[in-house]
Amino acid sequence: MTPIVLVREPGRTPLRILLGADPLEIGRDCKGIILTDSRISRRHLELHRSGNDVIAIDLGSTNGSRVDDVPFTNSHQLQPGEVIQIGDTTITLFYLPPHDAAG
Repeated sequence: MTPIVLVREPGRTPLRILLGADPLEIGRDCKGIILTDSRISRRHLELHRSGNDVIAIDLGSTNGSRVDDVPFTNSHQLQPGEVIQIGDTTITLFYLPPHDAAG
């Protein structure tokens, strides 16, 4: 199964991102996905794969990270459909079945 995250930031077109082997950093000034949401930190969150699992790691953000409205401070193993909230931005995990991954 191939993990995909859907990033929704108010006022911007949603992004669908296929998670590869390398960690994905999310923030206002980072090496990964750059967002304009003023309520998120420069380096807010990192997503990485561990086999078929996806781990969300809060990078010491000022305003914190939540999964389905529950705060987490270090890391959280995401389940399909769970919603991460950072500032006003949401990130949702989905999986593509193996036959759909190439398309």
